[in-house]
Amino acid sequence: MPNSQIYSPSQTNDYIFCPMYRALRQEGWRGKVIGPREIGAALGKAFAEGMAAYNSGREDALSVGLASLERDIKQLEGGDSSIIAALPARLTKAITNSIAYDPIPSSWEKRHVEYTLPNSGDSRIDLGCWDGQRPVVVDYKLRLKLDSRYRMAEIRRLHRSWQMLHYTFFYQQFLKQEIDRYIVILTVLEPRFEIIPLDLTTVWVTTEELEQWYSFAKQVWRDMEAEDKGERVVRGKTECETRFGQCEMLDACWNFHYDESLMGQKY
Repeated sequence: MPNSQIYSPSQTNDYIFCPMYRALRQEGWRGKVIGPREIGAALGKAFAEGMAAYNSGREDALSVGLASLERDIKQLEGGDSSIIAALPARLTKAITNSIAYDPIPSSWEKRHVEYTLPNSGDSRIDLGCWDGQRPVVVDYKLRLKLDSRYRMAEIRRLHRSWQMLHYTFFYQQFLKQEIDRYIVILTVLEPRFEIIPLDLTTVWVTTEELEQWYSFAKQVWRDMEAEDKGERVVRGKTECETRFGQCEMLDACWNFHYDESLMGQKY
């Protein structure tokens, strides 16, 4: 895509949710109160690093994961101390059980672990496999809790993942081989440990679908780049709600009206 930047899936998802939300986070604004988002991110990152160590076979997976968590826990001061104290045990359970019940067939070759795809907006896949016939993109996701009432809604979201289409498109470009599916290994800790069956979290795609996604993505990235360059106004005051609750930047938009002297009270 000449003369235009490619943005990572996380930045793009933030932008699609709300351009102002992304802009404020890019400027470094963060809520002063440590909440579920930050705690969940630390646990998810540690889990991903532990599973990467397992898949590469170079280091002890649990040690790597716990070391990552220990580093990030230092940034969680001010959060719920009881929840934070329970994180190492939860991570231990997540990693050890995920290894014991690894759903990836033993016949598959694990070729690319925590691999940064070239020319993809600095995006990194958790795992790229070869199933004997074609490449497969694999992504690890950890949920502390997934009530049965919300299971299918969560699975449907995985089937509409911008992030996974991004990974699959650029992994296909990198390998110069057709990819017809991606898999999300969705691990749930509570109310009981489980890995959601792969037949529910395997998403089949076509080259035509990936090309269609890319045409949409290029337009979104052009819009993002124009705002980054100051060529257009950043749009704000959108829906301001996610499935997890209110947007953390809601007060910045609706109550402080982007006045930095007021935003400093909360961010």
